[in-house]
Amino acid sequence: MVTTALDLFGPLEVFAAAKEVAGCCYHWSVASFSKAPVRSESGTQIVPDFIIGDTVDVDTLILVGGAGARTLTMARAELSALSALADNAQRVVSICTGAFLLESLGLAEGRHLATHWRYADQLAEQAPGAKVNPDALYIHDDKVWSSAGVTAGIDLSLALVADDYGNAVSTAVAQQLVVYMRRTGDQAQFSAPLVAQSQDAGRLTPVLDWMVNNLSRVIHIDDLAARACLGPRQFSRVFQKALGKSPARYLEQLRYGNAVSTAVAQQLVVYMRRTGDQAQFSAPLVAQSQDAGRLTPVLDWMVNNLSRVIHIDDLAARACLGPRQFSRVFQKALGKSPARYLEQLRMDRARLMLSNEKVRISEVATETGFTNPDSFRRAFERRFSVTPTLYQKQFSTRKGNPK
Repeated sequence: MVTTALDLFGPLEVFAAAKEVAGCCYHWSVASFSKAPVRSESGTQIVPDFIIGDTVDVDTLILVGGAGARTLTMARAELSALSALADNAQRVVSICTGAFLLESLGLAEGRHLATHWRYADQLAEQAPGAKVNPDALYIHDDKVWSSAGVTAGIDLSLALVADDYGNAVSTAVAQQLVVYMRRTGDQAQFSAPLVAQSQDAGRLTPVLDWMVNNLSRVIHIDDLAARACLGPRQFSRVFQKALGKSPARYLEQLRYGNAVSTAVAQQLVVYMRRTGDQAQFSAPLVAQSQDAGRLTPVLDWMVNNLSRVIHIDDLAARACLGPRQFSRVFQKALGKSPARYLEQLRMDRARLMLSNEKVRISEVATETGFTNPDSFRRAFERRFSVTPTLYQKQFSTRKGNPK
């Protein structure tokens, strides 16, 4: 059976990090139907610790994906042994196309499932009783957890750690693994910038490349049409037919990302490639895990009171310091000013709120401490180079998915 190495080692590294940073009581073994090494799709040889059927005592059974999971035909004894493991496990987890094994075990029927976007239709066809979501990163439905491809298994594993030991531990693990931000299960499997770079658009390809490399410019339809040697109206028709959207809409999506990736990242279900000089983790992770001595109660208060108007004098008083001394201590401890840190917290809270399609922009503005929606919109666009409305449209959660 050929498997995807990262489907196995991604979750294992999460559990290993949880054990390292928080002393979590995780123990793991790798099992197969024989003691023979299992070849991964990258050529790595994986040696099983025991044979499936030797034990039924597991808490969490993880079924990893790969070509083997999609095509595996189990003998009656093998199916019986694997079913016994699944029946006795408190949780059954599928990573990527490991969801096909859920179908073989009879665990797909009536359940919401996630799998790699490329194989979602195939899974839906093989498991007509399942509710396959081709967009979700991971889904929790009763005792069954399922994730999309490859890196989404890390997101699911962080959710398992949160389920076992709480969000604080999961956040610390994400930070240890240099995860930029823990992704929610119903976030889309890949972003607009990835989609933008994977188009096969014939004569428009040089125009698309130019758009990606000139997002800071004011771009007019006439300029784009001239680069394609077409008139503006003809260009718009050709563009719409080739890419399924207008040039203006496409440009808007590109500007959202401003950091583009390609089909490799899309295949791995990476949200977006990060630039080398981007921070290794985000303000929410920093805020949740900062060891800042006497500032810790202040940081906690800031996180829990973002809807208030917060002045430096109030923060300084909470640390029993004068405003100028507080600013110096804060800068030294966190590497940024109180104002900059507060802005990061507010913007990241705003992004989280905007992942809910039902939340109004005015509500987000109020909850993040802005006096009116217009000032919030300007601050958000200044920080992320995209309007809150577009952000919400692109990344709001889907309706009807179970937690």
